[in-house]
Amino acid sequence: MPLRRRVDSKASQDAALLRAARYYNAPWFVAKDPVSIPRRYAGGDPVDIEIAGLLAAHLAWGRRETILAKAGDWLHRMENRPADFLRNPSPRTAAAMKGFVHRTLCDTDALWMMGVWSDYIRQFGSLQGMFEGPTVGDGLARYASLMKEGLPLKDRLRKHFASPLQGSACKRMVMFLRWMVRKDEAGVDLGIWSLWGPDQLLLPLDVHADRTARSLGLLPPGQGVGWKEVVMLGEAARRIHPKDPALLDFALFGLGEEANRTGLTPVEVLDRFRRAPVDPEKGPFEG
Repeated sequence: MPLRRRVDSKASQDAALLRAARYYNAPWFVAKDPVSIPRRYAGGDPVDIEIAGLLAAHLAWGRRETILAKAGDWLHRMENRPADFLRNPSPRTAAAMKGFVHRTLCDTDALWMMGVWSDYIRQFGSLQGMFEGPTVGDGLARYASLMKEGLPLKDRLRKHFASPLQGSACKRMVMFLRWMVRKDEAGVDLGIWSLWGPDQLLLPLDVHADRTARSLGLLPPGQGVGWKEVVMLGEAARRIHPKDPALLDFALFGLGEEANRTGLTPVEVLDRFRRAPVDPEKGPFEG
């Protein structure tokens, strides 16, 4: 393919990706997304938002309906006032969490996590400092380290706290930081933290997003979903949208969902966004 044609094709794809990202970056699309959990507290106590977001992120594996139900259950056990609940721990905490379970995370795991969060909030007033660092990767490593402090080396709970230092993609915590740091006008991400600028954020990566990203050429051919790939994807997104690379997360997720629903490939789905502007009332798949 001649160079000019390749350049034009790349520019066309980038424009379509941004169009898709802006289409899916909307409350209607994330109504059943885990970000809807911290959004319950939007406009209220920021610590409620932090806690609700962090517990929702830790639960964010499996079916989305189950994730939302379990996050709601956890908050209900905290009397739907998570900041007050953790600022004022009492013997009722253990009783409230008795019997809670989501996949491999059980009530004793949740209590350990709540205890660490409670101590940090009562000392510093916010969970934001648990993620402090020069970069997102440094912040995630700090959080994992703080959560593992005091745990025996082989304790089963350690697996809930992934770290870039071990090469993990840290998908759920990268997603959580998008919620907390990125603020947009669409009413999705909350942007209550100022740890980094939005230009420093990364994109959550799992096997589904990885497959979509590789099919679109945002990652090179190959296999592996780890921190190296997260950084590479972040660089690719930053080339397309330098000021807000995490916006592209909505495109990857939305294109993947539409591909699964329609039987098309992500590239074929994206072609719908290359055409006339998408009607926000109908979307790219309705006349």
